[in-house]
Parts: sequence; structure tokens; C-alpha cells
Amino acid sequence: MVRVLDAKNDVVTDDVLRRHLLEFQPEIFGVTAMTREVHAAAEACTIVKRVSPDIWTVIGGPHTSALPERTLEEFSSVDITVAGEGEITITELAEAKASGAVPSELENILDIAFRVGDRVFRTGKRPWLKNLDDLPFPAWELFPKVSRGSCPVGVARSAAYSAKNRSEDKCDFAALTTFWPNSMRSRNEANARSGFRMTRLA
Repeated sequence: MVRVLDAKNDVVTDDVLRRHLLEFQPEIFGVTAMTREVHAAAEACTIVKRVSPDIWTVIGGPHTSALPERTLEEFSSVDITVAGEGEITITELAEAKASGAVPSELENILDIAFRVGDRVFRTGKRPWLKNLDDLPFPAWELFPKVSRGSCPVGVARSAAYSAKNRSEDKCDFAALTTFWPNSMRSRNEANARSGFRMTRLA
């Protein structure tokens, strides 16, 4: 079972987060963060650890894709960082948690970093997903503001598409070049349209 707190579209205060943690009692707490958001993400992980030290705290997204080890070195409340595409990785982390593993026993899960004692350990790189059509669509029912169309149309449509495309031309400014492949990928048109319809914006 999964519960989503959509901090992009709702106000999620510390008290709101604590209430959801006590009600839902999750095994894993995951948050995505760009660099400007990583401190807030780490503060949320601190709240999680105060509520229950046994909950795994995981940060993914652009910041940890670029700086997976450094994020762990800077924020003691974070157990695991995820680099690159996390769709398969988070599933494997959930399976590991359910099997009784601890964060220092995850060397078989690719594209993560975690601590072993005082040392930060990073696993090998996960191959890029070749066929994006194989990915299920997001569970939009967990994002009611997106499914009702109350967030910007461009945001919802790009989220539904989930194409993760970028140009073959390199950009020295964009951090994307550090963790996305130097090629263009996309869902096929019919698949993408199905995604748009799920957000009621087609």
C-alpha cells in the first residue's frame, strides 16, 4: 500500500507529515528533490526518523542523481539515495525492506548509495530503460489535484507522458547530462495519449 503527500500542490507542514506517519506507519519514506529542495527533503527525513527510526528514508531525483554520496555525507537523516531512474529501484528497495534487510545490506540493488558503518557505499549503474511503454502509468488517483486538472496543464501532461526525452546535443549548463542517457526516448503516440486521458486533459 502506498500513500502520497503531494507537496508540490498541497501545503504539507511538519504536523501534517507527523500525522500521516503515525496514521500510515510506512516502512519506507521516499521523497524526490532538486538541489533547491534537498534541504527541505532532508528535514522531512529528520521528522520521519524522530517518529520511527526503523523507517527507511530515501531521497531520489536530480540532486541525488548528481551527488548520491555527498547527500548521505551531508544529511545523517537520509538512509539511501537513488540515482537516475528510480522506477525499478524503489520496487527493489520495497522488496528488500519486506524481506527484513537493513540499509547496509543493499549492495545488489543498482544505482543507490547507502552507509556501511562510517563509510558510504555506492552500487553499480543501472542500465537505462529501453522501452518506456513497459512502464505502468502513475497512480493518478493518489494525486487528486493532478487528475482533476487543477495543476498547470503542461505539468500534468509532461507527467503523464513520462517520456524522459532529451536532445542528443549536449548542454553544459543542464545537470541532466550527468544522469540521463545521451539519446532520445519516448513512449509511442497511442501510449502517450492513454496517459493524457488518465489525467482528464486529453
